[in-house]
Amino acid sequence: MPDAVQAPYPAYRPEPNMQTITIAPPKRSWFSLLSWAVVLAVLVVSWQGAEMAPLTLIKDGGNMATFAADFFPPDFSQWQDYLTEMAVTLQIAVWGTALAVVLSIPFGLMSAENLVPWWVYQPVRRLMDACRAINEMVFAMLFVVAVGLGPFAGVLACWRCLSTPPACSPSCFPKRWKRLSPARWKAFAPPVPTSSKRSSTACCHR
Repeated sequence: MPDAVQAPYPAYRPEPNMQTITIAPPKRSWFSLLSWAVVLAVLVVSWQGAEMAPLTLIKDGGNMATFAADFFPPDFSQWQDYLTEMAVTLQIAVWGTALAVVLSIPFGLMSAENLVPWWVYQPVRRLMDACRAINEMVFAMLFVVAVGLGPFAGVLACWRCLSTPPACSPSCFPKRWKRLSPARWKAFAPPVPTSSKRSSTACCHR
């Protein structure tokens, strides 16, 4: 049986009674023009304070090439020290990730509004907002001052950095736990013994 030949779609033809609607361009108000003028004025005033010098970047751009050329050829004469430090770096990453995951669970529970009262989840959420707002370098310097320069300070800094992305952030857990009803958490409650129920009922009847 020969294949059926599919007819081409007919060309689109507008109906004669259709009307074209012309959209007028948006009118610029005085407030929008004033806002752009303020933005330009702030940029002009900040030019000198920021020490903008694009010509210096072009003139001294060869220093970047000199700095990049110093990386080649690489020197592998101390490869044993390199491997040791690489292993320490991996261990820092492992412990930083573990701390981020473990500590995110209780903070996520305490910031879910359907599991805890408002006076618990509001301070916890504000604490997480403050941790995300403060730069990682500030926490790194605080950890170095607290525990000294070493791998443990790197673990704490890694934990701080991994607490902000959605992968290990405490803020991602409340979004999932908000969809859980409090009735589901009753399954984790210990069962009440039958004898205690009978004794309490008997006391009430007496």
